Amino acid sequence: MYRRVLSSLSYFKIQFGNWKIQWFNGGSNKMSCINLAFGEVHFPTPLVICEAMAKSVMRGDLCYAAPQGEENLLDMISSSIISEEKAICLSENIIIVPGAKQGIMYIFNLLRFQGKKVAIIEPTWRYYIEMLEYAGAEIFGVKYDEKFLQRLKLIENLHTVIIINPNNPDGRIWGKLELNELKGYCEQENIYIICDEVYKDFVYTDGYCTFLEQNKVICQNVIIIRSFSKSFAMSGARIGYIIADKRMIKRICRLQNMYINNVPVFIQQGCIAGLLNKPKFQTQMKDYYYKNMMYMYNILINTKHFMPIQPNGGLCMLVDVSTWADSVEKAYRFLYTKGILCSGVLNYTDEISKKCIRLSFCHERSVIKEAMRIIVNIDKLLMESNSGNDL
Repeated sequence: MYRRVLSSLSYFKIQFGNWKIQWFNGGSNKMSCINLAFGEVHFPTPLVICEAMAKSVMRGDLCYAAPQGEENLLDMISSSIISEEKAICLSENIIIVPGAKQGIMYIFNLLRFQGKKVAIIEPTWRYYIEMLEYAGAEIFGVKYDEKFLQRLKLIENLHTVIIINPNNPDGRIWGKLELNELKGYCEQENIYIICDEVYKDFVYTDGYCTFLEQNKVICQNVIIIRSFSKSFAMSGARIGYIIADKRMIKRICRLQNMYINNVPVFIQQGCIAGLLNKPKFQTQMKDYYYKNMMYMYNILINTKHFMPIQPNGGLCMLVDVSTWADSVEKAYRFLYTKGILCSGVLNYTDEISKKCIRLSFCHERSVIKEAMRIIVNIDKLLMESNSGNDL
């Protein structure tokens, strides 16, 4: 029976993958459009995680989960932070949540953003804008450059600042000095910082540090969001965690207990196995995607109409198409007709959203190579058609 449970987990993943192919090409076995729009890792969930989940189910771990999370998982996260980031983070400063997205909604609910001023450092993840609009916040887009802090200081009665590190969608990482300056100003003005570190395990350059790694302790005004979805290739399991001051964790725990209690125990057991074996598979994933990213960048930088912005982290790359497309919508509609599905960037003030498409590189190498072959051919077509004016 254990083998049946384990094989059913793999079967579901395979069938889900086929469903995505069928959805994009009308049910045929051969993909007619390469999907570079979404940033879901292509690696299968590591076997050690699947086995741990299956064994947990066989033990009967289908009861209610503890509202804050399973104690052994909280302790393991705490231990890994202490050893890897050299920061003080107790299990009481952590809560398991059903995915980073749900955790963000908890935070927005508790901070009561209705009518309050919230700054997002742009470019940003599009769902932050949609969630903030839903929460009724007054949103201020702040362009990320050397003057970002000066722009923040111009916003009177600012309540919260949202940063992503590494950033999604452009893969930028925050420097230590910038994090220090932001922390100092926000502490002084009693402003919350929400720091999204979902992509912290996918960094391709030196100099990166997490918020905890930089500050060594939990700050009362800082809320950190992390996820197992990308690092453990288990996005469908919906599990992440929040790190915050003990009082904030208690408030989130109380709210979560009214909703779903917590993520199923067997999924949390899978994450424990993942943490114990993380070096065995996570380094391989990161190295693979780094090579994908460099392959994509080196191809695009030699085209005339697709200017890439090289990311330092994450799973996506922004590509400037403004030399031939007068709108991002025109670009991705045209690319779709040629066999490439991409996405745009939703921002308030940053010009990037008006001239860049987003391409993910978390795919099989053969998929990336085929996508770049198509884009090189499109580049030649654009040169023949007077840089897109005749399209």
